[in-house]
Amino acid sequence: MFSIASNRYSEGKEDSESSDDEEEQKIPPKETGVVGEIHASGSDISSVADKKSLASGVSLDSHGSRGSALSKARSGRSNASSFDDTSLGKFIKKVESLKVAILESEQYKIYRLVIDSSRNQILAVGFLQATIFGSIFFILQFVLKISLPSIRFYNLTHAVMAFQGKLLLAFGWDLSYLVRKGFAASQVLSQKKGVSLTEISNVDPDACRNIIRIFRSSLFLIELGLWTVTFFMDWEPLNTYLGDYSCTLLTFDHEWTMGTYDEIQAFIGGNSDLGIITSFGLPLASGFLAAQTSSPNYVPSTVFQTKGLGVVALIETICDAAVPLKTQSENTQIKLLTSQYWGQSYSAGIELIFPYHTHSWTEHIDVDIAQKCQVVVLTGMAHVEFQYTSDEWGDLTSNSVTEIDIGSSLTIVKGASSSVDFAQVQAALSNTETTFMNITSWIAEAMSIMFNSTDVAMTNNQVMPASMLTWGANSAGAYDPSRTWQGVASATGMISHYVFDHSDNSQPSICRYTGTAGYGVIGVPSWITTLLTVLLIIGVLMQIIVMASWFLAVGGGENIDKAVQMIDNPHRTMYYMRDSAARLMQKINGPDIGQISLMQHLTKVMVRFGEDKTTRGNDFGTLVLDEPKKVVNIAKNRILS
Repeated sequence: MFSIASNRYSEGKEDSESSDDEEEQKIPPKETGVVGEIHASGSDISSVADKKSLASGVSLDSHGSRGSALSKARSGRSNASSFDDTSLGKFIKKVESLKVAILESEQYKIYRLVIDSSRNQILAVGFLQATIFGSIFFILQFVLKISLPSIRFYNLTHAVMAFQGKLLLAFGWDLSYLVRKGFAASQVLSQKKGVSLTEISNVDPDACRNIIRIFRSSLFLIELGLWTVTFFMDWEPLNTYLGDYSCTLLTFDHEWTMGTYDEIQAFIGGNSDLGIITSFGLPLASGFLAAQTSSPNYVPSTVFQTKGLGVVALIETICDAAVPLKTQSENTQIKLLTSQYWGQSYSAGIELIFPYHTHSWTEHIDVDIAQKCQVVVLTGMAHVEFQYTSDEWGDLTSNSVTEIDIGSSLTIVKGASSSVDFAQVQAALSNTETTFMNITSWIAEAMSIMFNSTDVAMTNNQVMPASMLTWGANSAGAYDPSRTWQGVASATGMISHYVFDHSDNSQPSICRYTGTAGYGVIGVPSWITTLLTVLLIIGVLMQIIVMASWFLAVGGGENIDKAVQMIDNPHRTMYYMRDSAARLMQKINGPDIGQISLMQHLTKVMVRFGEDKTTRGNDFGTLVLDEPKKVVNIAKNRILS
């Protein structure tokens, strides 16, 4: 019996063990066991896994997922270990440790106290915006009025002014939002009846709404003014000093043979047909100032000016009124009536006869008209600036006289010479040194040839008028008696240039060379800069008013900062309403919630920010956003959470 019982016990034990093995196979391995094994060494993991597999009577191959997990664990540990040993892994570790050290440092805590202060934020943004205002003032008052070395600065100024407007709007919007949050924070803290929940989500307090709108409008007007300035900006090249280089002075030490009428007329016709009056000199109020300067021997750029000692011929012409004749002539006639020569000056009286149908006197268009003029010529020395143009082959063309300095008392500039009269120039010439007395006599000789002809020639196929009197005609090409003095003065000036061109050119010298060389100024109409300056002043005043209103009405402080952070961050708002949200937010009836209905519903929800009334007696208070009756003011130096 004992043996039978023993056998039955053995069979029962085997059956029990077999049943336990079957149950163990059905139960998956615990995740914690695998994790615990993963933290062991690789060899331990393998041995444990092998032992478990052998004990369960199941091979490792029958547990693919388990083997895969072990393999991934080994691979991940190996990859992590190998990455940490690389230079990049070590660098990332150092960066992370440095980041933790910074965030836990006292300096960072101080930084957060400073940066989280509403007062500091407003001062910082206000300072940045004031800097932008100042930079715009600087450009208007200085950059637009000084000489710039390259057109690149024009492009840079254009881009900077466009960027300034955007920065001004950005800082202005940021400043106004900070001010609005401050006013809203003050209301949600101080009003015992509370404020609407929509006033927290949509910050636009009544107390500062109007000044904020005016402030923003002023910024928009400034931006519009900047657009206008950049639209009208223009680059105006300036002459700058290029250097002192070689030139040849005008000298008249040798005699030369005066040309015939045809030769002089050919010179005048060739220079006047497509020329401009300033090629010979500068027009005056009642005459002309012919000028010639030293010839350049150096070409610094394609367009440049030289200024050196030169010769001038001051010409004054006074003409009587025209009178009709009974004749009908075919040619323009000039008669020399009188002439007087006094060394440096020469005077001549002439009569001009204009053929019928060639003048502008319509009442006597069918007959000739006559006009008498008195011409006075006075020569002297001056410093003359001439503009030249060079081509690709090195040839030079004299464009025009740009400036004449007579002694130290008178400077005549191209474009403003018509307001200078004969007496001013004569007085200035009387104080200068007389170098070439023979020039006046040569001009007188040439005038006696040209102003004593019964057939004034027309060159270059001009129909009318004769080339010598080109500037005495109107736009229709007819002789105009009111412009005859201009024709005679310009003819005398061209005759003077004919004489000037016979210089010996034998004395080298040094002349002042000027040119654009890339320099210039940014030209803007003055009314635009004035208008923008006024708008900037208004904008600055509005910024001062906006900031002053915040400091007077809000003032900042720890409580304001906490309320501002609550308004500014929806997560904080939700956190402070963690106990009151369900109580305050009543359900809206209806299947759909529209934006308007939602805003109308939330407008009725009144809240206040402060300490929970129930924690007032405790050592530590709790900040909440709740209905006004459940909130009390935040006590000074109160520890709150």
